[in-house]
Amino acid sequence: MKKGTLSLAIALLAAGCVTAPVSSLTTSANSVGGTYSCALRELTRLNYVLLGADRDAGFIRAERKTSGGVLSVLGGADFYSEISVTVLPATTGSGSQLRVHSTMAKDEGRGRTTRDMHNTGPAKKDADLLHAACGSAS
Repeated sequence: MKKGTLSLAIALLAAGCVTAPVSSLTTSANSVGGTYSCALRELTRLNYVLLGADRDAGFIRAERKTSGGVLSVLGGADFYSEISVTVLPATTGSGSQLRVHSTMAKDEGRGRTTRDMHNTGPAKKDADLLHAACGSAS
């Protein structure tokens, strides 16, 4: 019985450590194309590296290294803010919707692990700046 309880506890603990990226949504009076251009411009201004983009689909994926130098050497890991943006037509009326997924990734040289960091750190700050520049909160 103790072995089963321990296995269950480990499974529950592991489930709590693996989370999906959190998304946030704003609306904009701008057209889909205008909101897309704004998001792309803001990500570039925030020093993100474009990983993929499709204007027709309204999708942008970008990353920015948020650690480096001495901290990377001493800590043995690099951290990256990852942002995915989707711009869609508004569900009612004119304008558009801006959805932002924010995560942090850790790279220890053996591949990246991604964890939900939307509510803290650089990814949250950058998502908030993107919403402030390109949309109005909904």
